[in-house]
Amino acid sequence: SRMPQNKNSIEMLRHNTIYGGELTSIARIAKMNMILIGDGHSNIKQLDSLENPVKNEYDVVITNIPFAQETDWGNLYDLPSKNGDSICLQHCLKSLNKDNKNSRAGIIVPEGFLFDSKFEKEREWIVEKFNLHTVISLPSGVFLPYTTQKASILYIKLKETSEKKKNIWF
Repeated sequence: SRMPQNKNSIEMLRHNTIYGGELTSIARIAKMNMILIGDGHSNIKQLDSLENPVKNEYDVVITNIPFAQETDWGNLYDLPSKNGDSICLQHCLKSLNKDNKNSRAGIIVPEGFLFDSKFEKEREWIVEKFNLHTVISLPSGVFLPYTTQKASILYIKLKETSEKKKNIWF
């Protein structure tokens, strides 16, 4: 179904549907772009998202993790770590709205996240607590010039039963 194009729905979209946090001043660029195209911009903030854990709040999370940055806020999460990739992933998944069975996340991760032994606990945590539905391997160079690392997209949904999942789309 399509949302009606009226003043109330447009105001709701502008002020109550899109949220974002960015550590750097790029937050201002995102906000300005949203102002220019007429979308909501009031919930885009420059802040350290990892310092401000969110729980049970969002129906859809779309992001990339910080690709090898460190954080001082790992002690605020289930699997404490200085690794920003680990903490960002935990931050995003804990923020999913547990009251909406359709809550889901699309998270871009460096390919090493899927195979490196230092992320073994995080992978186990995802599979145990969530439904890792799909892994989409992206071609090399997709994020040039920002990183040369090969990346993948994890599509993660809330777990519907305590049963262990047998298949993951790759």
